[in-house]
Parts: sequence; C-alpha cells; structure tokens
Amino acid sequence: MFVKEDGTTEIRDVSISQDNPTPLVPNSYVKATISIKRVRKGPNRIDEQAIPQKLHKKRTPLT
Repeated sequence: MFVKEDGTTEIRDVSISQDNPTPLVPNSYVKATISIKRVRKGPNRIDEQAIPQKLHKKRTPLT
C-alpha cells in the first residue's frame, strides 16, 4: 500500500526490473514516485524516521 503525501492511500502492484534487482524486505518502508499508470522512481527503502509524522497514523500492515 502506498500512502501519498496528502494522506490518501493506494494499493498497487510493483515489479522491480533492473539488471540486479534486490527484493523488498517485508514490512519495510519505501519511498517511490508514482503516476497514474506506473511507479516512476523507486521504490527505495527508507527508515521509519524519514516518514512525516502526519503520515504515521495512516500506516497499516497488509495481510
């Protein structure tokens, strides 16, 4: 699930296609630039402290 800067959420599938892709760590936080059709940049793993405080309440684990 992506939480946008305005606080809205969006569920989107992500495929990582690079020469040497590294898998995402389950339950980690990532930052990405997304458009209507695709993920344009990222996802890149970030620390929890890098998440703006106003968005912390929006985080919910996916099941």
